[in-house]
Amino acid sequence: MMSDDQRPSPEDADAYAAWVESMREEAKLSSADEIKERREADFPEALQGRWVDEMDPSDELLVRGSEFIRSGESWPYLDKLLLTHDADRIHLEITFPWNEEEGSSTSLILMDDGALGYATWHEACTYLRPDD
Repeated sequence: MMSDDQRPSPEDADAYAAWVESMREEAKLSSADEIKERREADFPEALQGRWVDEMDPSDELLVRGSEFIRSGESWPYLDKLLLTHDADRIHLEITFPWNEEEGSSTSLILMDDGALGYATWHEACTYLRPDD
């Protein structure tokens, strides 16, 4: 598997996709303790706090420590995998129980413009920091 220093740029979509897949495969081999450690670790500081869907302000996302809360309800997850954490981008994949059933994951991507992308096989939306 490629190390983080060998991670291809997201602009090279094919190489980045292959790298992400190798990270997913390695995560599948994790022990129960390793998975628990990832799950209990706080989300990166830049993701902490309140976010509002740019198209539907009633859809709020709150990241508090290692907790993921959407529309007022805590969403327990099985695992989270930090794929990229650098100066201009954070990319996480979260596995919720329904993701595991369908063999997918949920992506959170903090982009360089400060928007937070949320994507699953079924939906995609962009969250912004509220102006309050």
